[in-house]
Amino acid sequence: RFGVSTGRANRALQLLSNRGTIIRRQRTGTVVGEGPGDDQGYGLKRLNIVVSETPVRTEGLLDDGIMLGLQAALPGVALRQHFLPGEGAKAFIDDVVSASLKAEGKDGFLLFRCPAVVQRVLAESGLPTVVVGGLHLSVTGVAALDRDQFQIGVELAAFALRKECSRFVCLLREQVGPGDRRFAEGLTRTLAEAGVPLDRVVWEHIETDEGTIRATVAEHLRSSGKIAFLCRNEYLAEQTRTAILLTKSKHPACEIAMADCYRSDPSDAPFPFPRPEWSAEEVGAKLGRLLIEQAGKRNGDRTLSETLIPVSAAI
Repeated sequence: RFGVSTGRANRALQLLSNRGTIIRRQRTGTVVGEGPGDDQGYGLKRLNIVVSETPVRTEGLLDDGIMLGLQAALPGVALRQHFLPGEGAKAFIDDVVSASLKAEGKDGFLLFRCPAVVQRVLAESGLPTVVVGGLHLSVTGVAALDRDQFQIGVELAAFALRKECSRFVCLLREQVGPGDRRFAEGLTRTLAEAGVPLDRVVWEHIETDEGTIRATVAEHLRSSGKIAFLCRNEYLAEQTRTAILLTKSKHPACEIAMADCYRSDPSDAPFPFPRPEWSAEEVGAKLGRLLIEQAGKRNGDRTLSETLIPVSAAI
């Protein structure tokens, strides 16, 4: 009718979505967004992305398209990536922040899976900062964005109950973050409401080591009853499946589900998981807008703002 191809129209809508002009949601349609504001970027010259190396290597963190949305929301802002060292994280981030404060132009920060000490340094620096993955309890004054981890716990517990499992093994990362606490609360509350005894639920905090994960799973396979292995990420789920395939003991069928997945195409995920209702590019665009909001606030007006990404009601 208007002489515009469907592909070109969709690309235009995606660009508007990346800029925050519109918001596209599955099953609910498209609505007008708040937009990035008149002073786009509020003078941000550089964006420092600080992340722990392990989730990038084992979980594919940042590989799901989030950077595309971020770059579209912050055109012209230079991106710098920093991997946190295994030891001396505070000294490392102190040096990065010091350099940013001395540099010409304004720096912003995105923190992915960072410990409390790193979040606290940025909160005290006054620099525009957004935490991805939830704020530690002792940190205030910065924006945060995370998937609704409480609801993820609820959905994984409901999945295991529908599969008529009688034992529930929850495999978590070695280092516990704010999202893990909320995830555990949602899962345990749902199982308790279903009348599951406490001794039927086991929590394992496992280091990122294939042998350790597989040995832990094999130990649980010696127990009786149908087991639900509820894994915090895809790496743990993959190692769990391998351990089940390698075990020589006969055991009733097991179920595996995972809490998070960072594939560019979620439909390729090998295990069920509660899917976020925002695409990775929409998440990136939202992070950009949160940074713009933080950059536009004066140092004394950087109140806590935590945004939760809704997840699907069933897996």
